[in-house]
Amino acid sequence: MTRLADDQVGALRERAAAGVPVPQLAAEFGVSRAYCYKLVAGEARAGAVSPADDESGGVAATVREFVAGLGGLSGRHAAVAGLAVDLARRLDSCPPGTAAGAAAAARVAAMLSDLLGELAPADQDATAAATRLLRGLMRP
Repeated sequence: MTRLADDQVGALRERAAAGVPVPQLAAEFGVSRAYCYKLVAGEARAGAVSPADDESGGVAATVREFVAGLGGLSGRHAAVAGLAVDLARRLDSCPPGTAAGAAAAARVAAMLSDLLGELAPADQDATAAATRLLRGLMRP
C-alpha cells in the first residue's frame, strides 16, 4: 500500500469533501478503498492537514494544536478529532459581518464545543475545557 504524505492526505480529504467519490480517490492516490474511507472519516491519520490549512489561522490552527497536544488518538477519538478540525475550518470560513454568517458561526461553534469536550483530558471538566478554548479563540 502507498504511504501518503500529510499534504496528500489533506488533498484527498478536500477532494472527498468536494464530492469526489471515495473509489475514484482510492484509485488516484494508490490506496485501498477501505483505507481511503478511513482517511476520509478521520479514522486514520487524524493529524494530517491539508495544504489550505497551512494558510488558515484562527480556530483551525488552534484546534489542530489542541488535538496534537492530546497525543496519539485512535478509534472514535481520532474520528472526533478529525471532525473537530473540519468544523474549525468551517468556523474560520463563516462570512463575517452578516447575520447569516453569525448564525452559522454560532451553530458551528456549538458543535465544535461539544466535540472538543469529548476530547478533553479525563482530569479536566470537558465542558469547561472546550469553553475556555473557544472563548480564547473568539476574542478579537
